[in-house]
Amino acid sequence: MEIITDSKKIELCIKEKAFNEFEMANKLCALFDNEEDLDMKKIREQLQRMTSKMLNDLIQLNNVVENNSRYAKTLAQASKLYQDEKKLKIFTDIKGKFKEDDKKNNVKLATETFEKLQQDKLKTKTIGEITRVYAGMCEKIKDNEDARKEAEKLKIFNINNPEEAVIQFDQYSKLLGEYRGNNYGKMAFDSSSRARCDGKNGNPAPIWQGLRIAGDIANLLALNQPVATGNTFYLPLLPGDVVRCIDSILGLPEGASISGTTADTLWAIDMLSNRLFLGSIPGKNAQDEDIEVPINTGDPNLILVALAAIVSGYHHTVLEVGLPMTINGYITYQPGFYTSLQDERMAQTLAGKKIKAVLEQHENSPKNHLMIITEEAEQAEGSGKVLRLFDMHTPSEQALFKRAVIMNYDNYRKWHRVAQPHTQPPFPHAFSKHALSRIIPL
Repeated sequence: MEIITDSKKIELCIKEKAFNEFEMANKLCALFDNEEDLDMKKIREQLQRMTSKMLNDLIQLNNVVENNSRYAKTLAQASKLYQDEKKLKIFTDIKGKFKEDDKKNNVKLATETFEKLQQDKLKTKTIGEITRVYAGMCEKIKDNEDARKEAEKLKIFNINNPEEAVIQFDQYSKLLGEYRGNNYGKMAFDSSSRARCDGKNGNPAPIWQGLRIAGDIANLLALNQPVATGNTFYLPLLPGDVVRCIDSILGLPEGASISGTTADTLWAIDMLSNRLFLGSIPGKNAQDEDIEVPINTGDPNLILVALAAIVSGYHHTVLEVGLPMTINGYITYQPGFYTSLQDERMAQTLAGKKIKAVLEQHENSPKNHLMIITEEAEQAEGSGKVLRLFDMHTPSEQALFKRAVIMNYDNYRKWHRVAQPHTQPPFPHAFSKHALSRIIPL
């Protein structure tokens, strides 16, 4: 283990780590979008089909609520959603046309956008934004009792069988947020675990003008400076936020904390892929007669579209996607060990093997520093920060770091106590060497 106290070297390690993670997300986007890669063909086709369904559903819902007074509450929720999300790139051409007091106008504008998107072969980042809006619609309906009741009567037609009308948004909304039902979800998404400039729970308002980030990272992600409103760093994190604590100690890029929006996007992809890709394969029964055996033929790596789109779009960081993936039970994420973003089943598909190669490349990158950063007053040099650098290629050090950073529920509770030293049992300074003793021996 190498100990570094020079503040410039520490900042360089942090910056290189951030660049490595954003570069990984960019490469995943490029992989999903690569028309020449035949191993990715199936998952690309499934993505396009999934996106077609989302756009179809949103257009149908908009048309119904815009033209039928029976759905006034749902119309209001849809209008609010599109205004809230007008910062997304899919709404760039119309965001200035939204009017707070004209709900029908707002819904109509969104419909026109969705109809245009239907004509294109869409890229991963755009699919991520559409999924975010789709999940947001389900959330708006779920959280408003009147809209939820209206949605029970709202019929959306099956795009594969136009004669079959199926009630969907109310059904989807009932399932939304299940991840908050387990103990991990309750704790991680509770307001006591999140502290950011979001204007909620007594927190300061967002920094709407955006913040500047390192030029090379901005160039990598094709972002303008300062970062546009709606991207992750316009919601700076505050002391007490558990994700901020993990970021600070592990030298990770700071984002916008664990997010219901991110978790809902993951949920939407999972829910849609399970509904859309329930196919069949020929099989044999005991009498060797041909039968149809239903299986889920959706590629399990579809869930990683959220990671690629959200992180490369600068809405959230890898940790902030890995956490809800863990809470939902898809994986158990270990920061720095990017192959943990796949389970064994995901890594075995044709697309999964290509994705794993990207994850491995950045896991083994010299920029992927496995580090613990503490604040120690006895260090006279620099800022008082001490960086302990673990060697990825030394098995004992790698194993120690892995155990410390695995994002399971037991470990998360330890991080929660480090982030909030006033909780019981009491901890000393949030980022002191002693405070981390129950997570990792230093």
